[in-house]
Amino acid sequence: MFFSANRTGPTFLLTAVLAASPSIAMSTLLFESNNLDRTFNVGGNQGIISFFEVDQRTNLTSFSIEFDLSENADVNFVIYDVDQGPNSNSGTLLYQGEKSFADDGLTFKQSDALSLFLETGKTYGLGLTTNISTRVSYYFSQGGKEENGIRSLEENQNLTGFSFPEFNSSGSIEIRTQIFGNQDAQEETPPTVSVPEPGTLAMFSLGLIGLGVLRRKKSS
Repeated sequence: MFFSANRTGPTFLLTAVLAASPSIAMSTLLFESNNLDRTFNVGGNQGIISFFEVDQRTNLTSFSIEFDLSENADVNFVIYDVDQGPNSNSGTLLYQGEKSFADDGLTFKQSDALSLFLETGKTYGLGLTTNISTRVSYYFSQGGKEENGIRSLEENQNLTGFSFPEFNSSGSIEIRTQIFGNQDAQEETPPTVSVPEPGTLAMFSLGLIGLGVLRRKKSS
């Protein structure tokens, strides 16, 4: 968008609008799973998610999973609100986004940008489905990992279906995941407007009256 502004009103208006706009929080890497170089194979038209608990409200802006495609393919990234916790066989699908990737080996592959608030005290499942066979990195140890108020549960659900994934069976691993976002996305406090004190208003009124008297004398 281009702006043509004069030196008077429009320039001032543009400056005021920019100054009043809330600051945009930068997206950072908030969580990354540990790496033990373990992998397993997921069949075509299947997928997997792993579970995370959130202790600090987080605006999730994207996430990555480390996996290897057997050929160039589309990947369907998914996020679930796991209603009854990690042992539940169902969840509410909050997000899914399809993205194409080349067969570039075992690498982190990132979802498209998004904006989804993860609420404190809830369990979420982050994962993927593909329509071809996939080799996925995973991590397992007792206790999981906690970083920036995000804790892995080392629980997972296997998925069936590509475009409309459904929960299938559960396991006890964490797929290697990166979570990007910010945790300072609080509502901005509206700018305060300074209101003149009554004494200032009275002096200003007297000044206006004085100007009126001078004008009358000059005109007479």
